[in-house]
Amino acid sequence: MHQYIHEAEDKLGVKIEKKDYVPLYLEVADWLGAPYCYGGTSKKGVDCSGFTCAIYQKAYDQKIPRNSERQYDYSKRKIKKEALKEGDLVFFTVKNAKSTVSHVGIYLKEGKFAHASNRGVIISNLDERYWQQNWVSGGRTK
Repeated sequence: MHQYIHEAEDKLGVKIEKKDYVPLYLEVADWLGAPYCYGGTSKKGVDCSGFTCAIYQKAYDQKIPRNSERQYDYSKRKIKKEALKEGDLVFFTVKNAKSTVSHVGIYLKEGKFAHASNRGVIISNLDERYWQQNWVSGGRTK
């Protein structure tokens, strides 16, 4: 198990500690690099909400809605950036989007979150200008 944790730490760029929910980090690390595919739900091709659905199902055994806007509505609590905890969903809107929320990812720690982008499943930082400008809210489903 330690080997898998070290591999996940290297891939994700975060230190996984005993207090962290290890299954989340291992599952996210396993998805890194999966290609982007609109409407996709597997490691062969996935979009942002398909990725969050898959992670929640596998890591938390929790079924969440399939699209980002419905995931936002489903989140029981809206969370400020400073109060995010591992596993929280992070919501964004992009230019010319028809809805309030058009992109979703999963918060890890230290400002980092995992999401399916047009470059595939990657880790990004909330401090990056793009994500700061397009931030909507965090959401907690549990």
